[in-house]
Amino acid sequence: MTFARFRALHHAGEPLLLPCVWDHASAAALAQAGFAAIGTTSLGVAAAAGKPDAGRATREETLVLARTTTGLGIPVTVDIEAGFAEAPEQVADLVAKLAELGVAGINLEDGRGVRLADLPAQTELGGRPEYARNTPRVAGARVSACAVGPRGRARR
Repeated sequence: MTFARFRALHHAGEPLLLPCVWDHASAAALAQAGFAAIGTTSLGVAAAAGKPDAGRATREETLVLARTTTGLGIPVTVDIEAGFAEAPEQVADLVAKLAELGVAGINLEDGRGVRLADLPAQTELGGRPEYARNTPRVAGARVSACAVGPRGRARR
């Protein structure tokens, strides 16, 4: 099972090196080079498609990339930006589609374009029980690097 392989890589004696891909050619090259798993990058997918990153513009491209990379024989984790939706139920539906494709993990970002997500909203979005339906998967909740400015406001 892909999920079990991916999870085991997180508990191996060596750190997991997880290179990110933006198209099938980059994924195939990294799989052939011997990487144990790969991830997708929302910025790379957006750039390859000529679309903006973090703007929910590459949902379909992300699904196509997930569909093609899961056939390479190594676990794949997919960067789904902020879930390509506002409603947690819609994000859960996307996660279910990715699970059906054989994706071993997802990465849910906290960035919202030029700002960070509101913490309670991000917690609601990322902590949904619907994510566990159908099949287990590894979920990564990324925290964007930022500095705290005057009055405690975050800035990148």
